[in-house]
Amino acid sequence: MTGHWVEDETPPVILMDTRTPPMWDGVSMEWLDWTPPLTGFLCANNDLLKTSICPKCRHPWQPWWTRGHENGWKLKHHSRLQVDLERCGWCNLTLAISRWESQEPQEWVLDENDYKEQP
Repeated sequence: MTGHWVEDETPPVILMDTRTPPMWDGVSMEWLDWTPPLTGFLCANNDLLKTSICPKCRHPWQPWWTRGHENGWKLKHHSRLQVDLERCGWCNLTLAISRWESQEPQEWVLDENDYKEQP
């Protein structure tokens, strides 16, 4: 397998905003820990880190990510709902990709309202 190292154009970042939505479509969520961005090895045919930029702040798109499931999914060994979050470490733009069981994924841009507790 061949590949190359991509040198970062920006210094490594620390994720300052680690919030996650407590609910999604009225469903209480459990979230995995945030995972740092991929900054190292890429295969020779994958130039994502060199060509993708954050649509908000224009830094290279090297998002932190996490995955959420409905509360109690581990006990059921199955989740009807899965939400992936990708967050820019520079400006905190957060993209969400939600997948309900047997439906097409939908993409969202989160805002402050998404982090509020719902009654």
